Amino acid sequence: MPERASAIIIRKKTAHDESLYIDTLLESGKFQPFKIPGVLKSNKRSAFFFSPGSLFDVIYTPRENGIVIPKSTELLFSPFAVSQDYALLNFVAEILKAIEMLMGVSASEDLFLLVKESLSLVANNYHDEKIVNNFYWRLLEFLGLQGEYDSTKKNAAYDLYDGFLSAEDASERIKKDSLITIEWVFSSMDLNSSYSAPTDSAEVREKIRRFLKAG
Repeated sequence: MPERASAIIIRKKTAHDESLYIDTLLESGKFQPFKIPGVLKSNKRSAFFFSPGSLFDVIYTPRENGIVIPKSTELLFSPFAVSQDYALLNFVAEILKAIEMLMGVSASEDLFLLVKESLSLVANNYHDEKIVNNFYWRLLEFLGLQGEYDSTKKNAAYDLYDGFLSAEDASERIKKDSLITIEWVFSSMDLNSSYSAPTDSAEVREKIRRFLKAG
Protein backbone atom coordinates (compact mmCIF):
# COMPACT_ATOMS: atom_id res chain seq x y z
CA MET A 1 0.00 0.00 0.00
CA PRO A 2 1.44 3.41 -0.96
CA GLU A 3 2.82 5.64 1.79
CA ARG A 4 3.62 9.34 1.90
CA ALA A 5 6.71 10.71 3.57
CA SER A 6 9.17 13.57 3.65
CA ALA A 7 12.66 12.60 2.51
CA ILE A 8 16.04 14.33 2.53
CA ILE A 9 18.43 13.38 -0.25
CA ILE A 10 21.76 12.30 1.24
CA ARG A 11 23.58 11.39 -1.97
CA LYS A 12 22.89 10.60 -5.61
CA LYS A 13 24.48 8.85 -8.57
CA THR A 14 23.62 8.58 -12.24
CA ALA A 15 22.73 5.39 -14.09
CA HIS A 16 23.55 4.41 -17.67
CA ASP A 17 19.89 4.87 -18.70
CA GLU A 18 19.94 8.55 -17.63
CA SER A 19 18.13 7.79 -14.40
CA LEU A 20 19.16 8.89 -10.93
CA TYR A 21 19.66 6.75 -7.86
CA ILE A 22 19.17 8.71 -4.65
CA ASP A 23 19.76 7.64 -1.07
CA THR A 24 17.38 9.41 1.29
CA LEU A 25 16.65 9.82 4.98
CA LEU A 26 12.91 9.55 5.60
CA GLU A 27 11.12 11.46 8.33
CA SER A 28 10.70 8.15 10.19
CA GLY A 29 14.49 7.91 10.44
CA LYS A 30 14.73 5.09 7.90
CA PHE A 31 17.29 5.26 5.10
CA GLN A 32 15.55 4.55 1.80
CA PRO A 33 17.04 4.35 -1.72
CA PHE A 34 14.96 5.47 -4.71
CA LYS A 35 15.35 5.38 -8.47
CA ILE A 36 14.12 8.36 -10.51
CA PRO A 37 13.80 6.95 -14.06
CA GLY A 38 14.92 9.01 -17.05
CA VAL A 39 15.17 12.31 -15.20
CA LEU A 40 18.43 13.29 -16.91
CA LYS A 41 16.74 13.36 -20.31
CA SER A 42 13.41 14.75 -19.14
CA ASN A 43 12.12 18.12 -20.37
CA LYS A 44 9.63 18.32 -17.52
CA ARG A 45 11.82 17.57 -14.52
CA SER A 46 15.28 18.91 -13.75
CA ALA A 47 17.97 16.79 -12.11
CA PHE A 48 18.91 19.94 -10.18
CA PHE A 49 15.86 19.43 -7.96
CA PHE A 50 17.31 16.10 -6.86
CA SER A 51 20.45 17.66 -5.40
CA PRO A 52 21.73 16.25 -2.11
CA GLY A 53 20.29 18.28 0.75
CA SER A 54 16.91 18.75 -0.93
CA LEU A 55 13.71 17.87 0.95
CA PHE A 56 10.95 16.04 -0.92
CA ASP A 57 7.42 14.85 -0.41
CA VAL A 58 7.44 11.26 -1.70
CA ILE A 59 4.64 8.78 -2.37
CA TYR A 60 5.94 5.23 -2.72
CA THR A 61 5.15 1.60 -2.00
CA PRO A 62 7.61 0.30 0.62
CA ARG A 63 9.63 -2.85 0.00
CA GLU A 64 11.40 -5.06 2.50
CA ASN A 65 14.78 -4.25 0.95
CA GLY A 66 16.10 -2.60 -2.16
CA ILE A 67 15.50 0.38 -4.40
CA VAL A 68 12.00 1.76 -4.91
CA ILE A 69 10.64 3.80 -7.81
CA PRO A 70 8.39 6.45 -6.23
CA LYS A 71 4.90 7.07 -7.57
CA SER A 72 5.42 10.83 -7.22
CA THR A 73 7.93 13.34 -5.85
CA GLU A 74 7.42 17.01 -5.00
CA LEU A 75 10.22 19.36 -4.04
CA LEU A 76 9.54 21.06 -0.70
CA PHE A 77 12.89 22.71 -0.02
CA SER A 78 16.31 23.08 -1.60
CA PRO A 79 19.24 24.67 0.24
CA PHE A 80 20.36 25.98 -3.15
CA ALA A 81 17.11 27.70 -4.15
CA VAL A 82 18.54 31.19 -3.55
CA SER A 83 22.30 30.73 -3.80
CA GLN A 84 24.92 28.24 -4.91
CA ASP A 85 27.70 29.99 -3.04
CA TYR A 86 30.82 27.86 -2.52
CA ALA A 87 30.59 28.10 1.28
CA LEU A 88 26.99 26.87 1.15
CA LEU A 89 27.86 23.96 -1.15
CA ASN A 90 30.70 22.98 1.16
CA PHE A 91 28.68 23.22 4.39
CA VAL A 92 25.76 21.19 2.99
CA ALA A 93 28.24 18.56 1.79
CA GLU A 94 29.82 18.37 5.26
CA ILE A 95 26.45 17.82 6.94
CA LEU A 96 25.59 15.04 4.51
CA LYS A 97 29.03 13.39 4.73
CA ALA A 98 28.47 12.80 8.42
CA ILE A 99 25.02 11.30 7.79
CA GLU A 100 26.40 8.97 5.09
CA MET A 101 28.46 7.28 7.79
CA LEU A 102 25.27 6.37 9.66
CA MET A 103 23.48 4.74 6.75
CA GLY A 104 24.18 1.23 8.02
CA VAL A 105 22.72 1.84 11.46
CA SER A 106 19.25 2.40 12.86
CA ALA A 107 18.23 6.03 12.99
CA SER A 108 15.19 7.87 14.29
CA GLU A 109 12.88 10.78 13.61
CA ASP A 110 15.14 12.96 15.77
CA LEU A 111 18.00 12.51 13.29
CA PHE A 112 15.76 13.58 10.41
CA LEU A 113 14.68 16.69 12.34
CA LEU A 114 18.30 17.55 13.19
CA VAL A 115 19.40 17.32 9.55
CA LYS A 116 16.34 19.20 8.29
CA GLU A 117 16.82 22.04 10.78
CA SER A 118 20.55 22.35 10.12
CA LEU A 119 20.13 22.42 6.32
CA SER A 120 17.50 25.13 6.64
CA LEU A 121 19.69 27.22 8.94
CA VAL A 122 22.78 26.92 6.78
CA ALA A 123 20.80 27.81 3.63
CA ASN A 124 19.80 31.10 5.21
CA ASN A 125 23.11 31.83 6.94
CA TYR A 126 25.68 30.13 4.77
CA HIS A 127 28.58 32.29 5.94
CA ASP A 128 28.07 31.26 9.58
CA GLU A 129 30.32 28.27 10.20
CA LYS A 130 28.94 27.89 13.73
CA ILE A 131 25.79 26.29 12.27
CA VAL A 132 27.77 23.38 10.83
CA ASN A 133 29.82 23.07 14.02
CA ASN A 134 26.62 23.03 16.07
CA PHE A 135 25.23 20.26 13.85
CA TYR A 136 28.31 18.10 14.49
CA TRP A 137 28.14 18.71 18.23
CA ARG A 138 24.43 17.84 18.35
CA LEU A 139 25.06 14.77 16.20
CA LEU A 140 27.48 13.48 18.83
CA GLU A 141 24.75 14.04 21.41
CA PHE A 142 22.18 12.22 19.27
CA LEU A 143 24.52 9.23 18.96
CA GLY A 144 25.13 9.16 22.71
CA LEU A 145 28.80 9.99 22.15
CA GLN A 146 28.89 13.43 23.73
CA GLY A 147 30.75 13.82 27.02
CA GLU A 148 28.97 15.29 30.03
CA TYR A 149 29.82 18.93 30.68
CA ASP A 150 30.53 20.04 34.25
CA SER A 151 30.72 23.82 34.54
CA THR A 152 32.35 23.56 37.99
CA LYS A 153 35.48 22.02 36.51
CA LYS A 154 38.21 23.79 34.57
CA ASN A 155 37.99 22.16 31.16
CA ALA A 156 40.93 22.69 28.84
CA ALA A 157 40.24 20.26 26.00
CA TYR A 158 37.79 17.66 24.77
CA ASP A 159 38.51 14.08 23.77
CA LEU A 160 36.08 12.30 21.44
CA TYR A 161 36.46 9.10 23.46
CA ASP A 162 36.74 10.44 27.01
CA GLY A 163 34.92 13.77 26.99
CA PHE A 164 36.09 16.92 28.78
CA LEU A 165 39.67 17.01 30.03
CA SER A 166 41.74 19.15 32.34
CA ALA A 167 44.89 20.81 31.03
CA GLU A 168 47.00 18.18 32.79
CA ASP A 169 45.04 15.27 31.32
CA ALA A 170 45.18 16.78 27.83
CA SER A 171 48.96 17.32 27.99
CA GLU A 172 49.50 13.69 28.94
CA ARG A 173 47.76 12.37 25.84
CA ILE A 174 50.28 10.80 23.49
CA LYS A 175 47.80 10.53 20.63
CA LYS A 176 46.12 13.77 19.68
CA ASP A 177 43.89 12.42 16.90
CA SER A 178 40.78 12.51 19.06
CA LEU A 179 41.49 15.80 20.87
CA ILE A 180 39.34 18.85 20.12
CA THR A 181 40.01 22.39 21.31
CA ILE A 182 37.74 23.61 24.08
CA GLU A 183 37.14 26.79 22.06
CA TRP A 184 35.49 24.73 19.32
CA VAL A 185 33.26 22.96 21.84
CA PHE A 186 32.12 26.15 23.59
CA SER A 187 31.38 27.92 20.30
CA SER A 188 29.46 24.90 19.00
CA MET A 189 27.29 24.20 22.05
CA ASP A 190 25.00 27.18 21.51
CA LEU A 191 24.39 29.11 18.30
CA ASN A 192 23.51 32.18 20.35
CA SER A 193 26.76 32.19 22.28
CA SER A 194 29.23 35.05 21.91
CA TYR A 195 31.98 32.65 20.78
CA SER A 196 33.00 32.77 17.11
CA ALA A 197 33.81 29.66 15.11
CA PRO A 198 37.53 28.89 15.64
CA THR A 199 39.89 28.81 12.69
CA ASP A 200 40.42 25.06 13.16
CA SER A 201 36.70 24.26 12.71
CA ALA A 202 37.07 22.37 9.43
CA GLU A 203 39.88 20.27 10.91
CA VAL A 204 37.74 19.44 13.96
CA ARG A 205 34.80 18.35 11.81
CA GLU A 206 37.15 16.11 9.83
CA LYS A 207 38.33 14.56 13.12
CA ILE A 208 34.73 13.86 14.08
CA ARG A 209 34.04 12.21 10.72
CA ARG A 210 37.10 9.99 11.13
CA PHE A 211 35.90 9.15 14.64
CA LEU A 212 32.44 8.20 13.35
CA LYS A 213 33.91 6.17 10.49
CA ALA A 214 36.09 4.22 12.91
CA GLY A 215 32.89 3.19 14.68
